[in-house]
Amino acid sequence: MQETITIRKAGAPDAESLVSILQQTGWFSHISEKHISENIERIEPLLENAYSDTASHSAYVAETPRNSIAVPYRAVAALPCSSGP
Repeated sequence: MQETITIRKAGAPDAESLVSILQQTGWFSHISEKHISENIERIEPLLENAYSDTASHSAYVAETPRNSIAVPYRAVAALPCSSGP
């Protein structure tokens, strides 16, 4: 049986799951080297502000009907760019 997966915007309540994924993958040493609670405190505000008018980033999660994050997250960052005349 195939399970439905929903893609949605990540929010502060997803911080623990996202930190767990990041620590398990080892992609970022500054996250892997810290305790999970420190990383959660660091990531929650980023997720809370990800969709504000001034935000330069967003994050998405894939979720199963059981409300568990099924696959790693995808984060998008927009960097300001100025073009010359």
